Amino acid sequence: MTDKCQLSDLLPNLPIFRRFFTNLPRSAAEVSVKQATVLFTDIECVTKTIVKVIHGPRLNTSSLTAEMLQNVIPDIISTDSAKVITAKEEVVKLCQDWLSDNFEELDWVRIKDLQLRNILDSRRQAAQEASERKCLACPNFLKHVRFHT
Repeated sequence: MTDKCQLSDLLPNLPIFRRFFTNLPRSAAEVSVKQATVLFTDIECVTKTIVKVIHGPRLNTSSLTAEMLQNVIPDIISTDSAKVITAKEEVVKLCQDWLSDNFEELDWVRIKDLQLRNILDSRRQAAQEASERKCLACPNFLKHVRFHT
């Protein structure tokens, strides 16, 4: 992955657009891990996939179910390089394909706040309209997006 902005970064996180996204890492060597502060306004999508990062001796998996262990990534912030590589390999497993269920947006059905419901409904309608556009079939779609931004 790269810190440079890609043209596909301008696209919304909708299944129909994900095929245009920059390729995901295919090996642990391509995964970069760093602690960062993300502003709330910079969050585009909250996925239904939860990844737990556990470090050091606190990792006691004996009381965890198989489902709870599914997305646990231990030692990603370890000083032991072998453990970090293993943890990065777990990240690569989660990031196999943009079209996987791991990138599906969280289901907001439990949100009852009327103002937020209206925003979510407007987003859903805009997403539906965008997904039905014929321009998505164009092989030069990303180039055309560049011309209009």
